[in-house]
Amino acid sequence: MLVSIGLLGMAGTSALALRSTRASAGERDAARRIMARRADLAAGGCARAGNGMITTLQGTREEWTIAPAGTGTVSVTTTVRWDSGFGPRTLTVRDALLC
Repeated sequence: MLVSIGLLGMAGTSALALRSTRASAGERDAARRIMARRADLAAGGCARAGNGMITTLQGTREEWTIAPAGTGTVSVTTTVRWDSGFGPRTLTVRDALLC
């Protein structure tokens, strides 16, 4: 009886660790997507930068918006949404591109 309770406890801990690992992987992927999007927009220049959205086969949704921010700059807001082991998650980064 005591062994079975211990095994159930270990199974619960393992499930929590797996969900935490999955959540961390989702955050790393979201940060990587935001950095890549920022680099793509900067490489294209302000004249070519525009709003957009992509949804992957896994259900990760990436959105970016461009808005004038003043002379020689545009504001860039990039948001990535994904489902982690703990429910839906969102990471948003706001920055500016020099034109």
